[in-house]
Amino acid sequence: MASEEKGQHPHLVDDLSLMRAIAVLGRGAGKPMVVELRDPRTLEEVGALEDAGVEFILSREYGEGLIAQAVLNPGVTGVFERLLTFAQDTSEFYSVPAPPDLWGKSFYSGRLKFLESDSEALILVGIDRSPPGKPHTKLLLNPVPGHSGVSEDDLILREGDGLLFIAEERPSFALTTKEELWSGSILPRS
Repeated sequence: MASEEKGQHPHLVDDLSLMRAIAVLGRGAGKPMVVELRDPRTLEEVGALEDAGVEFILSREYGEGLIAQAVLNPGVTGVFERLLTFAQDTSEFYSVPAPPDLWGKSFYSGRLKFLESDSEALILVGIDRSPPGKPHTKLLLNPVPGHSGVSEDDLILREGDGLLFIAEERPSFALTTKEELWSGSILPRS
């Protein structure tokens, strides 16, 4: 989290955050790292840290986006609050590898498959085609052919695709490895 000291220039706050990130990487922690930045211009200077797997967020941009959403959809902030809260009675976003039985089938076939499931509540909301080492950087959310450059071919699921769900639990078909648990990238509820 960025420093909360009053009166500090946003670029100085970001410099301190970047130095902390470099220090953690220097210790070889190897854990997922997210760094909050204040100044969008700082993103131009983070290439090597991004290459090392550090993720950056601009908290002000999230706030501005939430305000815009609330103006258009009064009360929607409660929805976002629930999605951002990790608790027993909330749903989260999960990105898991597409199962082999869906390879070669359409995104809509996948949606129907999971909507028809009585054993767990899963809402398929997108496809993750991010390159290795850069998770969640190439997402097709609620994709519609002909919109935002999405073609019919883009909606055919293939090996290597991730599926993005809103669900209360990690989908049961997605096997969890010991490495994922030990790395801290998966947080089980119980």
